[in-house]
Amino acid sequence: MVDGKVRTTMSGKERNQLLSHILALTLIVDKYCVPITPLSADTGIKFRDLCESYKSMGCSINKLKSANTTDNIVAVLKVAHKVTVCYFKKKERGRMGGRETMHIFI
Repeated sequence: MVDGKVRTTMSGKERNQLLSHILALTLIVDKYCVPITPLSADTGIKFRDLCESYKSMGCSINKLKSANTTDNIVAVLKVAHKVTVCYFKKKERGRMGGRETMHIFI
């Protein structure tokens, strides 16, 4: 405790995990298309580091063709919109003989 305030420290691994969660939340809030340039300026994180972090999360880094905006580099995460339902028969002992189970893959 220094001057009545508690100081906490984070390890590098904890900092990276926190940053990953924050970047994932920015993807959700911005509907899976995040402008990187203003985020870099707001957070103080290097542009290259943000690009690498988003790439490691499965995003592609794209440059928008619109000329009227300065925020033309975005991280885009393609999200599957189609829900695939697979049915499997499971054999069980007893009176029922076999019950059908459903697995949903998104």
